[in-house]
Amino acid sequence: MKGDVGEAFAKMAESRNLSLFSLLSDVLTRVISLDKAGASLDEAMNSFHLMKTIKEIGFVVVPEDLWYETVENSLKADRKGTISRFSTAGEWIGKYCLAKNLGGNSTQELTSCLAPLSHNANDFSLEGSDAVRLRCVNPRFSQHYAESFSALLSKAFETIGHECTSRTVSKGMIILTLRKVSRLGQKRDEILA
Repeated sequence: MKGDVGEAFAKMAESRNLSLFSLLSDVLTRVISLDKAGASLDEAMNSFHLMKTIKEIGFVVVPEDLWYETVENSLKADRKGTISRFSTAGEWIGKYCLAKNLGGNSTQELTSCLAPLSHNANDFSLEGSDAVRLRCVNPRFSQHYAESFSALLSKAFETIGHECTSRTVSKGMIILTLRKVSRLGQKRDEILA
């Protein structure tokens, strides 16, 4: 065991008023429970981070069928307003990522923030750095939902400094081509406002 890991483990035990043996026993019991449930520690940590991100960006978990049906009904009642709300949500996520990731890789942070919203996609990938190609494939996306979700995605990327140069949206698929734009004259505070 690495010294720094052992030291961190000892501090954790101390902060919880546990002996090293008690904490180790507790950790191993939980790892065994995960294994019996068919999950790995990595899967549990990934799920934890997804749920934490959902909470931090202000979203809630709802049954998938209910979500798609609600969006379809909203689009029928007010298409322009619904797409505008998706765009506003994308802007909020972009601003959240800028605020959370001061000076770091905002594209990487945004991808992490979008993970909970795309966890059920067959493919959600980003390729490139300055010119980025985003691909989201989910056969459950209707044409209308894909259009709405693409508004969220493009606005989120626009907020962190990318411009959508190409958009392909169809039932089950969104492909966006984005390029990084210079915001030299714009201060971070202006973007976050």
